Amino acid sequence: MLMIGFAVIVRAVRGESDAVDIVLHHYRGYINWVIHRKMRSRSVVYDAWTVEQIRCDIETTLIWCILKFEVK
Repeated sequence: MLMIGFAVIVRAVRGESDAVDIVLHHYRGYINWVIHRKMRSRSVVYDAWTVEQIRCDIETTLIWCILKFEVK
């Protein structure tokens, strides 16, 4: 897995939407893995809406953390 460049991180922290999209895209595979691991561990069948809601919650949390992050 390639790392995200420092310049992209700085731009994402500033709130530039294209940089935030790059960060989200970078973590998309991991987010999907977390969702499906959660589904398997609970032995519960989620519908497509619930899976999408979990994905949105994780991505929203990631965006919130990006914008709160301080680059020194």
